[in-house]
Amino acid sequence: MGKPSRPDMTFEEAAADIDCLVCHLAGYGGGKGVKTGLKVPVNENGTWHYEAKINLQEIASKIQAKPSKDVCLLCHAFSGGGDGVKRPNLSSALFTKKVTKDIDVHMAAGMDCVDCHAFRNHKVGTVGVDTFSREAKPVSCTDCHKHPHKGLTGWFIEHFHTKHIACQTCHIPVIHKSELHRDWRKIEFEGVKWGEEREIKENIIPAYRWWNGKRKLYLPAIDGKLNQAKLEKPDEGVEGVLGKITFTEPVGNMEDGKIYPFKYHYAIVPYDTKHNVPIPIKVGIIFATGDRDKAIKAGAKAAGLYWDGKSFVEISRYFQLNHGVLPKEKALHCLDCHGPWWSEHRLPLVELGYGHFPAIAFGLGMIFTPIILAGGAYYIYRKKKS
Repeated sequence: MGKPSRPDMTFEEAAADIDCLVCHLAGYGGGKGVKTGLKVPVNENGTWHYEAKINLQEIASKIQAKPSKDVCLLCHAFSGGGDGVKRPNLSSALFTKKVTKDIDVHMAAGMDCVDCHAFRNHKVGTVGVDTFSREAKPVSCTDCHKHPHKGLTGWFIEHFHTKHIACQTCHIPVIHKSELHRDWRKIEFEGVKWGEEREIKENIIPAYRWWNGKRKLYLPAIDGKLNQAKLEKPDEGVEGVLGKITFTEPVGNMEDGKIYPFKYHYAIVPYDTKHNVPIPIKVGIIFATGDRDKAIKAGAKAAGLYWDGKSFVEISRYFQLNHGVLPKEKALHCLDCHGPWWSEHRLPLVELGYGHFPAIAFGLGMIFTPIILAGGAYYIYRKKKS
């Protein structure tokens, strides 16, 4: 949002370096500002950044005191190198002229990002397994929805589900479109540039995990010192890697936490076998030339690392799923999660710690309940007849 930051920057220094127009001028942020000529890329001592190219008097009347969601989306909808590929359910489909309630009921109702992500002195409130801002108080569903469930069904949900099930689990049943993995070993031409192999899918069922607000986090460097990774067993089907690094992962269990929905993502990245850390890639070299090895070696050199020309690891992360709330009629129902052992249901009850008992009990109930009811009806019929 300004010139490249430094790890040792204070909040005040970083804030002073931010280009205010990114958030407060519609059409300026992201790549759109370059296309419309409102800003230009500038190379300063080998480092690129954007500089404004505007007449302040002409745009003064267009300044927004409260940034609209369309301004936020110019950056956040396209993070990760494409439309909707990184943050689940954040895409160009949320722009004002496109969004419908079947994409996101809050956005379709005219809400802006800052209605939930409240700012205090430019510090934003948010919390997630995969986000790093912890500057202000995050929003919660129950800040607005005090007692959302009504009637007998509502009583059952309030007493048997809300203690262990997060609102998002039932009310965000699908990830409309997102990237699930990328592989930096395999480079291919994408029509206008070179890029890594990626898997992008639509209508994805989320991954479900217990979460108590804490997380497992790996950082390649802490306080300026390299942090050696502890390699785990790769995911099933991932081959040709030395192991797996868990970048972010929710922490929690049945006694401490709720079941939340996530997007699970993994990437194959180069690895420094001397220092035992992943290697950053100079992706601009790949985009321009398709030369993978040159890009990896340039990234290793810039970070003071070493690459042997062949070592890669899997690195995985869980993305929080908070956007894309659907109309209440499309929330999950009982049989979406609960069912007999012979049916498919989305919650991995065994992995979540419930074992096989719920599926067995539900199945036996489905088998014997009709038999008991039929037997009771036949008994009453025979008694009346006699």
